[in-house]
This record gives sequence, C-alpha cells and structure tokens, in this order.
Amino acid sequence: MGQVDELGPLLRRLRRTRGWTLEELAERSGVSDRALSNLERGRSLGPQARTVEALADALHLGAEERDRLSAAAAAGRPRSGAVPAPLDGLPPDVPDFTGRARELATVAALLEGRDDLGHPHVVVVSGTAGQGKTSFAVHAAHRLAGRFPDGRLFLGLRGLDPDPVSPEQALVRLLRGLGVPERRIPVSAEEKAQLFQRTVADRAVLLVLDNAAYEAQVRALLPTSGASFALVTSRRALTGVEHAERLVLGSLEPVDAGALLAGIAGPRPGSDELAALAEVARLCGGMPLALRIAGNRLRSRPGWTAATFARRLADEDSRLQRLTAGDLGVEGAFMTSYDQLSPQARQTFRLLALVPGPDFSAGVAAAVTDLDLGTVEPVLDELLELGLLHPVAADRYGFHDLLHLYARVRLQAETSAVERADAGSRLTAWLLRTAVDAGRWFEPSWAAAPPRPDPRAPLPDATAAQGWLESEGVNWLPALRTAAAAGDHARVVEVAEAMHWFSDRWVFWGHWDEVFTLSLVAARGLGDPHLEVVHLNYLAWAQSVCLGRHELSLTTSAEAAALARRTGDDGQAGWALTYAAFAASRLADPAAVLARVTEAGPLFAAAGDREGASQARLLAATALLDLGRPAAAAAAAQELLVALTDPGQAPADPVATSTAVQVHRLLGRLHEQAGRPAVAAAAYRAALAQPADAISRWVEGLLRLALGRVLPAAGDVEGGRSELLRAHALFTDVGSPERVAEAERLLADEPAPPPPSPARPVAGSAQLGQTAVSPPSTVSACPVT
Repeated sequence: MGQVDELGPLLRRLRRTRGWTLEELAERSGVSDRALSNLERGRSLGPQARTVEALADALHLGAEERDRLSAAAAAGRPRSGAVPAPLDGLPPDVPDFTGRARELATVAALLEGRDDLGHPHVVVVSGTAGQGKTSFAVHAAHRLAGRFPDGRLFLGLRGLDPDPVSPEQALVRLLRGLGVPERRIPVSAEEKAQLFQRTVADRAVLLVLDNAAYEAQVRALLPTSGASFALVTSRRALTGVEHAERLVLGSLEPVDAGALLAGIAGPRPGSDELAALAEVARLCGGMPLALRIAGNRLRSRPGWTAATFARRLADEDSRLQRLTAGDLGVEGAFMTSYDQLSPQARQTFRLLALVPGPDFSAGVAAAVTDLDLGTVEPVLDELLELGLLHPVAADRYGFHDLLHLYARVRLQAETSAVERADAGSRLTAWLLRTAVDAGRWFEPSWAAAPPRPDPRAPLPDATAAQGWLESEGVNWLPALRTAAAAGDHARVVEVAEAMHWFSDRWVFWGHWDEVFTLSLVAARGLGDPHLEVVHLNYLAWAQSVCLGRHELSLTTSAEAAALARRTGDDGQAGWALTYAAFAASRLADPAAVLARVTEAGPLFAAAGDREGASQARLLAATALLDLGRPAAAAAAAQELLVALTDPGQAPADPVATSTAVQVHRLLGRLHEQAGRPAVAAAAYRAALAQPADAISRWVEGLLRLALGRVLPAAGDVEGGRSELLRAHALFTDVGSPERVAEAERLLADEPAPPPPSPARPVAGSAQLGQTAVSPPSTVSACPVT
C-alpha cells in the first residue's frame, strides 16, 4: 500500500470538489457540521467506521476514493499495547444486583434520546454512603456495553481518600487506556485534555468515573462531543458540573430490599422467617450496604433466625454496631462523609439528631442550632452535597433512618449533656411557640400575624400558617408530647387552645384525638374545671369527626355536660349539647339533633356565644331537612344567612364566613333533593364564592363533588366532569379514600352503593339535656359532612 493521506486535507478536498459547504455535507451524511469541522482541522483523527461509510456514501465516492478515505481514517486511530489493568474494561458485574429498575431505565432512556450532537454525555449518580452507587454504575455499564464498541473503561478517582486522583493523573490513565502511546501524551494538562477530547470525539466509549471528589477533578474527563458517554459516581451532588443529567440513588423499594436480603441470607423457609426478613430489611432502611451486611451476618450464623436478628436490630442504640461484618460497616461508611464536613456542618449534623420528625425546614434547623437562616442554609447545602441529608418536597430536608441514628451517635460522643439539653429545650419551645402563633390565625378573636414575626417561620397570612402547621406536624406534635411528659401543663393547654379552630381545616390528620387527650390531662393537672370541660368538648369533637367513634363522642359529651352543669358553665354546656348533636347526626338521628341544639340555643344566648349559636342554628336547619321538612329547613337557613351579616347577631370571622359556606351548601343539598339541579348548582357555587380562607380543602372537595352530581342534570356534562376531577384531587390530597371512591364512581357513571341500614335513635338525650353552663373558650365548628 502506498502513502496514506492525511484525513483532514483529503476530506476537505473531496467536499470542495463537489462545491459543498460543511453544512451541506452534514445534511447529506448525517454527521454534524461540528464533527466535520473537527475532522477537517485535524482535531479528530480517527472517526468510527460507520462515520467514514456515511461520508463516503454522501460524497458518492468510487471504490478507490472510498479506500483512500477509509485508510486515512484508520491511520488516525491510535494503536497501542496492553491497557493497564485498572482500565482494562469494567469490573465484573455484581452477580446478585437487585432492584433499581426505574433508575436503570432512566439511564437507558437518556441514551436513546440523545440529540444530534450526542447530548447528554454525562450522568452524575449521587447519593449517601451505602446506597450502592458503584454497583449501580458498573451494572448499568454492563447492560449498556453493546452500545459502546470502542471501549468501556473504569477509573476509580478515590474521592474519599486524603489524596484523591488529580485531574492530570486521571487524564494520563484514561489516555493510556484508550490506547494512546506514551510518547504522544503531552506534558501540559491543557494539551492532555485536548488530546483526550479529540480521542473520544469520534468513538463510542463508555467511561465509568467512580467516587469523584469534586467537580474540578472530573470536568476534563467528561466527553463533550461525539458518541462517548460517562457515568460519574460521587457522594457529592457535583452541582457545578454543567450539562450533566443527574440521578440520586435513595433506598431500595421494600420488595427489592427484601429480595436482596433474602438472596444473601440464603434459604429460610417458613412464613415467620419471611416476615422477619422483611422487618430486618425495614430496619436497614432499604440501604444496600446495610442489607448486604445483615444478609452476610445471617448467612454466617446458621443458628440465628431472622426474627432473632430483627429483635437485636430493633434497639436503636446498638443498631449501627450490629450492622458490621468484618471490616465492613455502615457506621464507618458514614464516618468518611462526616469527616469531610466543615466544623460548623458537623455541629449542625449532630444537633439535627434532636429533630423528632423525618423531615424539617431550614427554620427548624435554625432553631435547634441557634443560628440565623442566612448562616444555617449554606450549612444545610453542605450536608445535602455530601448526601448526609436528602431534599424533601417544598424546600425541606430529611435524614435516612440510619443516618439519623449516626447523627445521634455523634451527638452523644461529641456534645455535652448540657448542650444537648439546651438545644432540645430550645427546639421544643420554638416549635410550640410557633404552633401557637400559627394556630391563632384561625381563632375568631385573633386571626392576625404574630406581634413579632420570626424569619425562621414567617406567618404573614392564614395560608402560610396552615402550611407551617401541616408540614411541621411531624415535629410540633412530638414537641407537644415532650411538654406533656415534662408536666408543662400550661404550655400543652395553650397549644391545644390555638389548634381547635384550625383542626376543622385538617380533619384527616389523624392525631387530633391525641392532641386533645393530652390537653385534657393537662387541664386536669392544672386543676381548672373550666379548662377541663373545654377540652372534654374538644375531645368529643375529635372522637366523632376524626375517629368516627360517635358513641364514644356521646359519652365524652355527657361527661362534659355533667361537669359544665356542676360548674355553671353555660357556654360549654351549649357546646356539649352541640357536639352531641353532631354525633347524633352521624348516627342518622335528626330528631335527637334537633332536640339537643334547641336546648343549646338559649345556653349560647345566655353566655353571649355567637359562634356557638351559629353552629347550633346550622345543625337545626340540617336536622329539619333530614326530618323531611324542607320548607322549614330553607326558612331556618335563610334566617341564619341574614344573622351572619347582622352586626347584632353575627359571630366573628372566620366563623361567620365558614358558616355561610355551610349554609349555602345546605341550600344546595335542599334544591338537589327537590330536583332543581340548576338552582342547587347556584347554591354550591355561592358557597365556593365565599372567601378562600373560609373553605377548607375537605369542604371544597364536598362542594365540587356536589357540583359534579348536579351539573350534568342541569345540562353541563363537561362542567360536571371537571368538578369531579377537582374533587378527586382534593380528597386524594386530604386523605379521604371513601370520597375518592365516590368521585371515581361518579366519573365512571356507576350506580350508587345501597344506603346503610338506618341507625337506631341516639341514647342519652335526657342525660345531656339538663345542663346550664359558662362562656366557652370557643370550640371548633361542626362541619356538616
């Protein structure tokens, strides 16, 4: 064979002979104009064979010119001797790799969807210690190997070592692995990087860059053009790496965690052992490293049962110590990340162990650390970057369960008892004080921002207050338990008092019975009969509305009524009757409802309790409708609407507006039953037209569900379907599976299920009927549901 042409000049000559621009050759060949430019300028020396074929076809080359072009391209491809062992392909695949189907599919989809320039070229796989990032990257690389015929290389960057691999060292090793002769590797770092990019530009090479320490270590190692691709793993998020796709590995799904553990532990027949293995997997938090250690410990001790090991792991104080096998341990893996933190981040990590809930806001972190937001937020970012915290929706932060235990270990080891106690007390006090401030937004006598706003928890309006109470419920409720256990009765009662109007807006939380049980115990601890009857009434509400235990609610209401009678508390006697009436309505006994609220009315009038009076009148109108007296119900409802705007009768806002919502809803129900769907729809819409602060998501869902029923009958089928979809979303959000099912049934146009059997009349009317009692601490209104 004669002299081989240089590829760049040859390609340029062939293109210009045909009078084509780079763009025209790119369009005809399917090779990007950028890649063609690199070839002609000698920046890319050895394109792949399929690229050469595409160019030859586009240029309509004859056999001789085609051979010359192929020879020039082949001559430009580097050839060398043996590849160093660490870069000789990939490590063996993990034989028992389990799970991560979604993440593997994501990587595959990213490759399938690459654009004409080959983007994306990089996926950064991050996550906390022990989540199996290296195993995932290696397994993914083996699955994708067929897409990269020009090489698959693995390079460990030793990101956790005191002296990680430098970018220049990494470039030299990669160039050698790619077959570049030693004599061709330049001296300067910049030229090494340029040679690396030219070498991979026209190849399909898969690079696995494992355990990166920081962004600057990997930037020069990442392909920027062509078909090559890099998977980078790191405990850090490497947020400074541009144009990278990101994949954060969390814990395995429970099914996958159980499968991995069972596969390592070996056969363990019997349903009890399978259940115990599932519990071990749960105690490992689905973390692959912990699961492997647990499985190896079980397999190496045939005499152990999974149940025995689960009992040992259940002890939080020793769990991390038990998740150790030889020189492999969860605690040691965490320590390598912890050691990289700044001193302030270490202290913050330790103190965050005192946060009781699974997630928290920056404000909570500021409270427990006694730092301002501007100081604590960068520290939280540092913890996120190293995977010691993970992001949760709505700008919140969370711990993996095992990392939370590790933070407790470091807290005990490195923080004095005095400092721990001070931080815990500081956090409890702040959570409960903020809960009171937020709850007061919903009190008729308050409904305003705190006099001294706290930047750690801004509460400028009721919407912000509700958001804080709901998101931090995982933290302020444990703080309330702490205060109750410490005998801080006044604080517990104060928090519960601030919650009782708000509780109507978050009915399905699931903890109101506990809140009001704690406050009842605290009221009794204070020896205050008035507070005791108030909190008995709060508890009666929670038992009926939240738990659905209406008979129990009647018993609690009777106890409240008896105490109110003994202490002469007119207002609370009225509320005891009203809550009993509400329980009776749930038990389908409208006669008992009407009797109770008829008696409650004069008591509320004597106590000057307009809020209570409005609820009694609302229940009376509802009972009249349920008793088959629609005209009387309509008249009572209209009279109540007038009273709600009469300065001489109206309760305070937001009770007036929230009651107006319920009255319009009642009128809608009345018209719906009378076969007037258009009039009913107007009433439901009038309810929705009330101020947004007066309508909870639960009540909005009920109204939209009602509109979904009546609008099709009024000729608006699409409008009805739209309202049902909105109701479905609202009930899903608040957690009401029964109402979700009702919305789905209506959307499917299925027949309604048969009605329940009529309930017996409510017992106990006489016991509740003889009460005369004092002004209430206002009790939350009874929503007509």
